[in-house]
Amino acid sequence: MLFMMGKPAVSKILQASLLVIALFGSQTVQSQPDTLRFSTPITAFSLSPADDIYLALADGTIIKYAANLDSLLAYSPQRTGRVTLLEAWHGFKVFAFYNDFQAYTIFDRFLSRPVKYQLGETGNYYADMCTIGQDQQLWIYEETGLRLLKINPAYREAELEIPLEFILDPKAHRISYLKEYQNLLFLVDQQNGVYFFDNMGNYLRQIKVPGAVNCQFRKGNLYLLAGDQLHIFELYGTKHRTVYLPAGHWQGLLPLQQKILLIGKQMAVSIPYPATP
Repeated sequence: MLFMMGKPAVSKILQASLLVIALFGSQTVQSQPDTLRFSTPITAFSLSPADDIYLALADGTIIKYAANLDSLLAYSPQRTGRVTLLEAWHGFKVFAFYNDFQAYTIFDRFLSRPVKYQLGETGNYYADMCTIGQDQQLWIYEETGLRLLKINPAYREAELEIPLEFILDPKAHRISYLKEYQNLLFLVDQQNGVYFFDNMGNYLRQIKVPGAVNCQFRKGNLYLLAGDQLHIFELYGTKHRTVYLPAGHWQGLLPLQQKILLIGKQMAVSIPYPATP
């Protein structure tokens, strides 16, 4: 089910908040201009090239916001399911991966016309993590086989298989995120940092930032959040900047054009970019 939202007048914030509560089952309240609060956890989040924000909640609801946190659209699934990963960066599609169901859904940028797929339809693999690439093929991380797979959904077969036993520590790793950006693939390991691969699956290098859960990008920079420290790396250079962010239990961030959106367990806070040394 799809809901369309508009920007409320300042004098009607309370009424607008009550309307949002009614629409989303008492889950969403915008209590301050720079803060979104939810009664259920945020499980996944993504940013589009147009600075549109997509947040997924624990019941499978996906909400689209403008950069100023105006709520625009929401998708409410008929079947409750936890979204493991969202990807809105590639073109005009939004990708949602459901680990529990071993399935994914592709939406248009208005969160309408969802097309659902079972991963069993693309081959006999178990996807612990899955994302979509610019070429609309799937990248899958499989824990039991300790490997990366690139799947062509049209032919239901793996075009690439990358063994990881000599890259990851078999006894000490925790893969939490997978993302393709500018023909590079990034595999995030909470215990050891981020591993870089090219679009053919060749291992390139590692950035050691233990504690990072996911990675985001803006203008050729890699953003990693570990605790209250924001790490900014040049993708094609050597510069590394580190700044402290407001204390909080942040699970990640989205680097907008003008501000940073910090993502907590049940809230999202927009703050100015901090000064960097």
